[in-house]
Amino acid sequence: MIGIVIFISAIVAFVLSYATSFMLKLRKREFGTYLTLGMTRRNILIIFLSETSIIGLLALGMGLVIGLFIYQGLSALMMRLLEMKFTLSVYSPAGLMLTIGLVAGIFSACFTGFGSLSETGKYL
Repeated sequence: MIGIVIFISAIVAFVLSYATSFMLKLRKREFGTYLTLGMTRRNILIIFLSETSIIGLLALGMGLVIGLFIYQGLSALMMRLLEMKFTLSVYSPAGLMLTIGLVAGIFSACFTGFGSLSETGKYL
């Protein structure tokens, strides 16, 4: 099971790194304008990382909420098929912490060294 999680995490990290690199290429002119107006590369990097982090946190929150609804729906379906009484289920704290830890690990891996942060210098 852990092998599957690691495999999926690696795929997600690759896709996230590729998407971030693509967004950096698209915003090359915008960053050039910021540099022309006097912003430092460090300030532009902070803005970019802040935007990406906010989007990541929103995606994590929405994913947890949507996942909870899907989980409840599948649980209700299984209970109905098994002719059992349906009761609301909650996330397991261990699963929630694992999800948050994996998301944090993927984001930190993508932004420190092997991901888009190392490519940022090309675009700024």
